[in-house]
Amino acid sequence: MLAVARPKGPVEVTCPSCKQRLRLGGTAATPRPQPPPENDNVFGDLPPAGTTQAWTPPAAPQARTPSRSFAPSPQRKKNNPLKRLPRLGVLEDGFGTPILIVAALTFLGIFGTLGVYLLSQASDNMALAAASEDWQPTEGKILESGFSVRGVQKRKQAATTHVRYQYKVDNTTYTGTTLSFEKQDSFSPAVAEAKLQPYPPGADCTVYYDPQSPSNSVLIKGVQSSNQLYFWLGLASILCGIVLAIDCGLGAINAHRFPPPKVPLF
Repeated sequence: MLAVARPKGPVEVTCPSCKQRLRLGGTAATPRPQPPPENDNVFGDLPPAGTTQAWTPPAAPQARTPSRSFAPSPQRKKNNPLKRLPRLGVLEDGFGTPILIVAALTFLGIFGTLGVYLLSQASDNMALAAASEDWQPTEGKILESGFSVRGVQKRKQAATTHVRYQYKVDNTTYTGTTLSFEKQDSFSPAVAEAKLQPYPPGADCTVYYDPQSPSNSVLIKGVQSSNQLYFWLGLASILCGIVLAIDCGLGAINAHRFPPPKVPLF
């Protein structure tokens, strides 16, 4: 009988059914013991028993400083939203840019033209009234004086004064019809009567004439209140036109910056 020698180490064979290689024989490897970790003791940071050393807590972790700055960049400041320009609001911004531009030109044209007209009329009369301050006086006589009333209702009646007088300069007789250099020639009947009260027909009067042209004369010399009134009204009209034009111009800019939403008709 033959003796079969057994292998000393493990042997790998192939399974005839599943064709897998299997390891037979030998001894299993014994795992080597691993040393315990150093931080396995959770009470290692405490002082030993019987000592009076105070326990010091672990230091808190330091906060991380962000490396990126969140300061607004100059470009972000430039992209700030536009603001509405302050204005009086004579016409709302909702009328649109074209209408507001036309309104600005209209206000400037109407009030500017009226103001220039009033200033031109007032300046002419004020120039003559100021020049009459240096005119020479002479004796004269009232030939006729009175006023005519227009209007149906008493509160809306307007009276226009008229006067005619005679005077002499260097043995030359002249006739004048100017009471004063006032732009306003229509008054209420009571005011017209008060102005003509010192000049009744046939009364003697003092006439002021221009030494350079004696045919130019007046009974009341100097600048009157109506001349100043026309001057200030003309100036106020021009300023009003400028203010309204600027206000509508600002409204046109606002309407261009903030267009109203389009609402569908259907």
